[in-house]
Amino acid sequence: MLEVPVLHHKLKARPSPFITDNHFGGGFVSNDDRVAMSALRYASSESIGAECMTDEEEGCMVLPQYAVRAGAREVIYMNPGMTKVAIVTCGGCVLG
Repeated sequence: MLEVPVLHHKLKARPSPFITDNHFGGGFVSNDDRVAMSALRYASSESIGAECMTDEEEGCMVLPQYAVRAGAREVIYMNPGMTKVAIVTCGGCVLG
C-alpha cells in the first residue's frame, strides 16, 4: 500500500451525524476495509493507471494491491458545520 500519514491520534474524534439513522440503513465502512485494485476495469491500456498495475516503468509508480475503501465512517475527525471542501478534477485533451 502507499504510505499515507495518519493524523487520527492528533484529532478529536466525534460521532458521525449519520449515527441516528445508521447512514440511512447503509451501515458504515470500517477503517480496515480494503478494495482490490484488480477489481478496476480499464477501457484501454492508454487509461491512466492501466499500464502501472504490473510493470514499473520510468515515471510510472506501480499501484498497490489494495486501496482503502471509501464510504461513511461511524467516527469522524472534523466538524461538518465548519468544514469546507473542494473537489478538483484534472484532465485534458490531446489535439492532433
